[in-house]
Amino acid sequence: MTHAAPEDRRSHRRLPLRSAARFLLPEYGESQALVTNVSLSGLALKSPSRPRLGVPLIVYVDALGRLEAEVVRHLSDGFALVFKFTKEKTRRIARKILAFALNQRRGSGLASPTLARATSPIRYEDGREEACKLRDFSILGAIVESERRPFLGATVIVHGRLEATVVRHLNDGYAVEFSQYWQSIPKFAQRSLA
Repeated sequence: MTHAAPEDRRSHRRLPLRSAARFLLPEYGESQALVTNVSLSGLALKSPSRPRLGVPLIVYVDALGRLEAEVVRHLSDGFALVFKFTKEKTRRIARKILAFALNQRRGSGLASPTLARATSPIRYEDGREEACKLRDFSILGAIVESERRPFLGATVIVHGRLEATVVRHLNDGYAVEFSQYWQSIPKFAQRSLA
């Protein structure tokens, strides 16, 4: 994004994302665009079309699907949008953003923010603790390799301080989703597991 949006004005961390997009404006018809970055609260589009500030838009992003948003800033090469989502839609979009960003980084040879494998203590609701291997650790969650199968919805503590919810059982363990994934995980991963 350009200097028009200083980092301290952002409520969520932005991820670089390159994906084709299109939107419809009465004065321009269908317009093509390129997503340059995205966060849980919005995205930046590179486009020759400049919708008026405050205009609601339906944007179709190849990587993310149909998004409802509002134009909030003009940039030197496009404009910025803020999403109009419910909490559940935000969670679904978070998963799509992360999956696309990870695939994009892997394809480009850049370092991925996921952790291939790490061993971490897991504390269960009954107070017991066990060392487990974590697989596919990301800002959204992880797969925990374990013979235990906590019930779905159970809370576990990963690495001594990170609260997570059990969301799926697997043959070799279970999947967890972090309770505060967008706020906590980047700092936690950098400090504790990097």
